[in-house]
Amino acid sequence: MGNFFHPMTEQASRTLRQCICCAYAIEKGERYCKQSGVWEGDYCTNHYHTACWAALLEEGAAFEFTPGEGDPPEGSRSMADARAALKSTSPDGGSHG
Repeated sequence: MGNFFHPMTEQASRTLRQCICCAYAIEKGERYCKQSGVWEGDYCTNHYHTACWAALLEEGAAFEFTPGEGDPPEGSRSMADARAALKSTSPDGGSHG
């Protein structure tokens, strides 16, 4: 089976996500780029900061990059920092049931 991807979409995040390019947090409400498809026989969905996706396109590296090694956009938080902030603002301290 060949590799294929659906067209890129841009939307607002409804939950905390991780950018595949820089591995930093995509915050709830932040605009991001999403692409899904089949890669090496497995269905996948990737999330990118809009700035990370634009940088990859500019570099001509949109499909050949090492996940997590991109430069995060200015002001982005690490996933650990974003999760900690989310937990500290949650009424139940971040616990789920």
